[in-house]
Amino acid sequence: MTYLETDFFMDQLAQLSNKYSKVFNDYEDFKKSFNHIFSTSLWNDNYKQRVKNSSIPTWKRWGFRIIVKIIWDKIIPFLIYAKTMKENVTDEEIIDAFEFVLKDINAKRFTLSDTKK
Repeated sequence: MTYLETDFFMDQLAQLSNKYSKVFNDYEDFKKSFNHIFSTSLWNDNYKQRVKNSSIPTWKRWGFRIIVKIIWDKIIPFLIYAKTMKENVTDEEIIDAFEFVLKDINAKRFTLSDTKK
């Protein structure tokens, strides 16, 4: 599977990097090890995965959460948040984030056959 990373998601990573300097490395580790079978299934091929926060190497619960959608052979990350900053996200926040990602995809005219590793 390949990753389709949008500007919307990469902006979220950049914002988190202001506080957590190693978030990009943690995201790369996530990409290498992600398997939806070991993730929390939300609905409609959306999955939530715990990700370590190397900037705070204590307490697993203080990591990041990344929410992705799987469409065919593409993994589309669309929401990331730090558990230290936000306990949980609502269904509405997840839907809103995915709508922003869809707008980003449409603006760049990505197709689901485009690949980005």
